[in-house]
Amino acid sequence: MREVGSVPAVTAFARATCPYCFNRFHIGDCEIISSSSGEVLRRSARGVGRLFGRLFPPSVHGPEYTQAMAVRRCPHCGEGLPPNVEYVQGRIVGLVGGGSSGKSHYIAALVNLLERQAALAGVGCSYFAAASQEIEKRYEEEYYTPLFRRQEVIPPTKPLLGGQLNKPLIYEIVFEGKQGAPEGRKGVHLVLFDAAGEQIADQASAVVVNRYIQNASALILLVDPMHMPAVVENLPAKYRPSSPPPPHEAFQVLNNVARIYRQAWGLRPDELIKMPLAITLAKSDLLTYAPLGSGQERFRFEENPQYRDGYDPSEFQAASQEVEEILSRLAEPALLQAAGAFADVSFHAVSATGEPPDPSTLTYSSVRSVRCLDPLLWILWRLGMVEGKSR
Repeated sequence: MREVGSVPAVTAFARATCPYCFNRFHIGDCEIISSSSGEVLRRSARGVGRLFGRLFPPSVHGPEYTQAMAVRRCPHCGEGLPPNVEYVQGRIVGLVGGGSSGKSHYIAALVNLLERQAALAGVGCSYFAAASQEIEKRYEEEYYTPLFRRQEVIPPTKPLLGGQLNKPLIYEIVFEGKQGAPEGRKGVHLVLFDAAGEQIADQASAVVVNRYIQNASALILLVDPMHMPAVVENLPAKYRPSSPPPPHEAFQVLNNVARIYRQAWGLRPDELIKMPLAITLAKSDLLTYAPLGSGQERFRFEENPQYRDGYDPSEFQAASQEVEEILSRLAEPALLQAAGAFADVSFHAVSATGEPPDPSTLTYSSVRSVRCLDPLLWILWRLGMVEGKSR
């Protein structure tokens, strides 16, 4: 174990990828700036000095840099990079779905589980925190306060304008090794992107504005049950939409994403896209009104599972089969067909709030998140960050 106060050396010619513009760069090419004032603390080298800087990348540690809240700055887009970007691998989880599919509410519920409720502790997570105070503040103001303090509907995500960057929420996670062995620890940056549904469904916007999609390590596709006639027709009158749902159904969003990947990676039509895809039925509380069977059935998605004893792949496989069957009952053949483009697919049902909002006030009587951790936990398992229990 490292001694207190020691600073790990940055590997010679170490490289990283910017989570904002997705350009790859040498760590030694970055300027070092103060994240509080924006002052340049160390300029990037030029000429022969540039080679030396790549061979011996400067550290951002030490008392003076700590006082200035120093970070590296991306040499391409100029954004301040997450702390420890030179040591920690970034895992981008792309969140996609049409307009009003509940992406912002899902992020609010997910981060609340991970941060305030330490929901990953049972699968070996010993540390979880926002990568910066700026991210912490953004989550608090844009997600947590509206939903959990005021119990209000979060406003729709605004489309990005030309030249704007889609800034993600970035969190540092550390997983312990087997039996808590320090040499087996794994650190990762969890990078969560939110985006306006219309700019995901439109291919031109997705490849230009939302470049995170083609750079993602895994995807969560949120499916809105308000697009499903079998659900809407059985809703109480007060919950039925007064206007048509936004265009672009889930299968169209997924087909658009698949086209982006095939072109970006040069895949043939018969090649499967090898990326974990968690197809997630959002607003699962609405399914209580849908004709899913005799009415005597109890579904797994109605209650939160226990995560404290580790990840159980068999339990999650059973839950995945249940949700896939529900989608089949709700007549979603186009979505199931679109999922056939991916090699690694699971199915989930979540509720970020536990109930629909009051249509007149757009508020909730209470907020109770149900199974919101499931899609991410499955992804972390498939990416090798979480170990599964053997039976």
